Amino acid sequence: MPCWPHTPGSALALRIARLSETQSQTVVVASSARELDLLKDELRFFLPDDDLRVCVLPGWECLPYDRYSPHPEITSHRIQALERLCRPDPFILLLCAEQILLRLPAKSFISGSSFCLSRGCAIDPIQLRGRLSDAGYLGVSQVASEGEYAIRGGIIDVFPTGAESPFRLDLFGDQIENIRFFDPDTQQSTGETESFGMLPAREFPTDPEATEQFRKAYRRSFAGDPQSSIIYREVSKGRFPAGIEFYLPLFFQTPGTLFDYLPGGVQWVLPADWRDKIATEWANVVDRFEHCSLDPERPPLSPQLLCLTPQSAVETIAQGEIIEQTTFPNDSAEAGHPSAPPQYPVDHKSSTPFSALAKRLRDPSEARVVLSTETPGRT
Repeated sequence: MPCWPHTPGSALALRIARLSETQSQTVVVASSARELDLLKDELRFFLPDDDLRVCVLPGWECLPYDRYSPHPEITSHRIQALERLCRPDPFILLLCAEQILLRLPAKSFISGSSFCLSRGCAIDPIQLRGRLSDAGYLGVSQVASEGEYAIRGGIIDVFPTGAESPFRLDLFGDQIENIRFFDPDTQQSTGETESFGMLPAREFPTDPEATEQFRKAYRRSFAGDPQSSIIYREVSKGRFPAGIEFYLPLFFQTPGTLFDYLPGGVQWVLPADWRDKIATEWANVVDRFEHCSLDPERPPLSPQLLCLTPQSAVETIAQGEIIEQTTFPNDSAEAGHPSAPPQYPVDHKSSTPFSALAKRLRDPSEARVVLSTETPGRT
């Protein structure tokens, strides 16, 4: 199994960018959410400006079994990433270990709920209303945020998941005559386009069939009277309370996993302790399950239903192409790997705390140094 020695700074992103020249589909597991954000920015620096391969599958940013739903913007980014993986295009997928374990929407739901509307195509407003509602969009009188739509006679406003602005469709009969962008604050048109894509607004279906599927799966998964659970009662009425995402597998006959979205032969880039990180994420889910099991109105879904087991995840990853990052640095310049810059620590107890750095700067035999600093004032 190939290994990459530990490298400082943005060297990891540079390596991944170079790897992508020969590997069209790569999955990079970050050690933390902070490293995930850094890798995203660094990769976009090293890759060409028109390279759109980098996609991020962010975490929900809430604890397992929380009573809060993820922020809509996070849900939007997740759905965009999953839809991207449904296509055969090259990608560099960035995620943390948590996303390896959590079950995902069935791939058929993401791909089947995505469609395109273009100028000149014929649509039935009633059917479109039903399709948008089934995909989790909310019907409103005036569109203001993602996941909303409004139908007023021959004008249809919709704010697709992942879009920067909403769209206004002008109908002539049953044909789309014009598609315009508009400002949700002023409701004034700001431009025109020929077409746009639609993604589901939620990670689970909200149509009556999905509701019935949820009810059946809930009764199979929990003992006792289901009517005693606020989750069961609300979903049965077509309402989806906060925290419903942690019951996501119940909306599908066969929920998806990350591996369902990945093609064969994908290249994995993993931290040295990736197995431990997966085990830690599983332990966090189990711990939260035991804590939340005390609430009879919101019984938590068992970890085995909410997630893959760590053994299953590790075994599946191990069958693929893996590059592990080691925890030790490579000091050999001949190996072609960057090494960490020398350190000049500050001695706070000394009368000249920056003496090590000053000595280096005064040394004429060493290479010239450029200092870059951040300051709220002038440099």
